Order: sequence, then structure tokens, then C-alpha cells
Amino acid sequence: MEPTGRSEAVRSPDIPTSTSVGVSGWERACRILGLIGVVVFLACAYTPLPNLLAHSLAARSRLEPAEAIVVLAASVSEDGALGDVSLRRAIQGIVLQRKGLAPLLVLSGPAPDTGPTEAEVRAALALDLGVPAEAINMESRGRTTREEAIRIGEFLRARQVRRILLVTDSQHMARATPLRACRPRGAPCHRRFDLYHRTLA
Repeated sequence: MEPTGRSEAVRSPDIPTSTSVGVSGWERACRILGLIGVVVFLACAYTPLPNLLAHSLAARSRLEPAEAIVVLAASVSEDGALGDVSLRRAIQGIVLQRKGLAPLLVLSGPAPDTGPTEAEVRAALALDLGVPAEAINMESRGRTTREEAIRIGEFLRARQVRRILLVTDSQHMARATPLRACRPRGAPCHRRFDLYHRTLA
């Protein structure tokens, strides 16, 4: 067949020259959540916001007279120097006793591999700060919070103690609370945190 002399253009399928991709609602929500996460992280890492929140949420109550003040162990070096946390707890317990809030001061803390026990170092500090020797009691055998609870609990029950002021810090309290550390059966327990106190029924 001879060509007719007419040329037919071959039509190619339409190909869009540009494609616009829209952002879905899900992607937008993820981006917003990611931005919020970054802002919260920066606020927690570089501002005093966490401390402010902790203080605002801390329940405070008044201190009441008790029958014994129990100072839980922290740390002591082999040369007899109390760690920062141990010293803070000891001083708080001594202050409470000197204010007349309880007649007995129970100081806990074992010895490191060598050297004096933490309880002995704390007792010497209490004597230097005016606590009578007859008011000071030491427990140096317990090496865990549970052992402290058992041994000091036996001491308190033997003396018919029903109300105590428990001196420790907020981080340690998370372990002490489930054990009712140093608390005789049925006795109310007052807990003193670093700079404030709470009362448990």
C-alpha cells in the first residue's frame, strides 16, 4: 500500500510535568508532636522546671512529736568521712532531736571494708552537736534497706516505740516506703525528706 501523504502524529500518554504532594493530617500531627517533644526535652534539660514541679507537687505537713528519730544509712569512707547524703541526713536527724521532737535518735550505717561504721561517725557528730549520749542508739549491721528495717524495727518494738520520724532523702524513700522501713507494726510513720517532711497514716 502506498503512503497517502498524510502523517499521523503518534500521541503519547499525558505525563504531568510537576507533582504536588500534600501533607496528610497524620504527618502534620507527627511533626507537631515531635516539635512538642523537643521543646519539653529542652525545658527539662536546661531550665529549673523539673525542680519547680517537684517542689510544687510535694505534699507538706507539720512535724509532730514522736518517740524516736530514725536516720537511714547512706555512705561513709574508710577514713571516717561521711558522704554528702549521709551528712545531710545525720544533721537533719540531730536538728529534730535537739528541737525536742523525740527523745531517741537512732543512727544507722555499716562500715566499709575497713574503718569505722557510719553509725559510729554519726554518733560522734551528734555528741559534738549536743545530743546526750543516752539518747543516741546505733545500728551498724544492716547493709540494705530491708536489713535496716528488720533490725531497727526489732529495736523499736522492744522499747514500745509507736511513732517515729524517719529521716532519709526522696530518692531513697522510694525504696523505704514499700518496706515500711523502721516502722513497728501498726505505728504511724513520719518521713522527713531533704528539706521538708510528709506524714503517713
